[in-house]
Amino acid sequence: MVEPDVSQALRTGPFAVALDVAVEASGLTLERLAALLGERGVRLSRATLSYWRSGRSRPERAGSLAALPVLEDILAVPAGSLTALLRARDSEPRWAHRPRGSVSRRRLWPGRPALLVDIDAPPDGQLEFLAIDDLFVVESGATRLLRVRLVVRALRDGVTRAVVFYEADHDGPPPQWTGFSHCRPGRVRTEGRVSVAELILGHRLNVGEHTVLQYELRFAVGPEATDCYYRTFTRPCRLWACQVVFAGQLPARVFGYRQRRLGDEPVDVTELWTGDDRTAVTVVEDVRPGVVGMSWRT
Repeated sequence: MVEPDVSQALRTGPFAVALDVAVEASGLTLERLAALLGERGVRLSRATLSYWRSGRSRPERAGSLAALPVLEDILAVPAGSLTALLRARDSEPRWAHRPRGSVSRRRLWPGRPALLVDIDAPPDGQLEFLAIDDLFVVESGATRLLRVRLVVRALRDGVTRAVVFYEADHDGPPPQWTGFSHCRPGRVRTEGRVSVAELILGHRLNVGEHTVLQYELRFAVGPEATDCYYRTFTRPCRLWACQVVFAGQLPARVFGYRQRRLGDEPVDVTELWTGDDRTAVTVVEDVRPGVVGMSWRT
C-alpha cells in the first residue's frame, strides 16, 4: 500500500518532489537504490539519482526513461506514475516548483553542486523562509560563534529535511555544528571553505505548517581576522535580523550593505550604530535573492 504522502506527491508532482518523497518513504539510500537497479540490469549512478531527486535534471534520454518502470517497481509506487509526471510537466518552466522570485543555488553559489549531490539535497521550493535571525560573535577580530534561527513554512506535504550552508572567509578547520533545536543533524560535508549540513526536522511538515529551526556553528581559535558577515538568499524572505557581537575590540565603523551576488559592488550601504552592549544590529524586510550583510572597519 502506497503511503498517503507518496500518493499525494504522485498526484500533484512535480517529478523531483514525487521521487524525493518516494525515496524517503522507501528507506533506501541512493547507493542502495542504484545497487538494486544494477541488479536488474539498469545502470544509474548515485549522482544521477540525486540530480533527479533534487530537480537539477530529470530523465530525458531513452535509457533513462526506460529505467523508470524498474525504479517505480523498486520504490513500490504505481506503474507509470513517475513517467506520467514527466509527460505532465513537459511544457512547464524549470522554475515552476520554486517560490516566485527564487534563483537557483548554482547561480548564487557556483561550485556547490558536488556538495549538494553528496548530501542528497532535497528539491528546491519545499520550504518558505518567513524569518531568519542570525547572531554572529567576533572575538579579537576572529569568528567564534554563529547562531541561526529559521522560521519556515512548508510549501508541500511531507517535508522532512532542509539543507543549510556556511562559507568561511579563510581556510582553516571546519566549524562544529551544534545547538540544534526542533531538528537534528544529518549528513555534514565540507569542501574547502564551504560546509553544508542536512537538518532532519523534528516532525514531518505538511502544506501550510510552520516550525522554528535553530542551530549553532562554533569555530576553533585562530589568528585569522574577519571584517564582515553576510547571508546569501536564493529565495525571498520576509525578514532578516542580524546581530554582530564584538566580544573584543570595538570596530571604528560598521555598515550594512547588499549585493546582487558575491563579488559585486556593494549597494545600499548604510552606517550602523553599535551600542553599549557591543552589538550592531540590522533588520531587513522583504529580502530579495542576493547577498545581504554587515562589514566593519577597525
